[in-house]
Amino acid sequence: MEQFWDGKQLASDKKYLKQLTTKIKEYVMINLHPVMFGTSTDQDTQLKQKADGLQWVTPEQFGVPNAKAVYKPSLWKKAIEKLKLIKYQCLPGEKQRSITFAICII
Repeated sequence: MEQFWDGKQLASDKKYLKQLTTKIKEYVMINLHPVMFGTSTDQDTQLKQKADGLQWVTPEQFGVPNAKAVYKPSLWKKAIEKLKLIKYQCLPGEKQRSITFAICII
């Protein structure tokens, strides 16, 4: 029997199919989300503005013990940026990974 796939080709195809599946899921969720959950309300807009206003909050203001010793502004900024990207993510798993990543950094 002739072999049509070598190991590298098969691995490459699996990776491609996984990426394709992810993109299809994203496309479906982006187009389905407004139908299922509606559009933003004034309350959503106000909440977003409040959340954006918290970008200057530091661990000291949360009462974190030894905050000055463990607080690294570059990591804190990276965590904030990761959390801001949540609004562009449609899949719950992606949002969960972003939150987990931010918590691990801090």
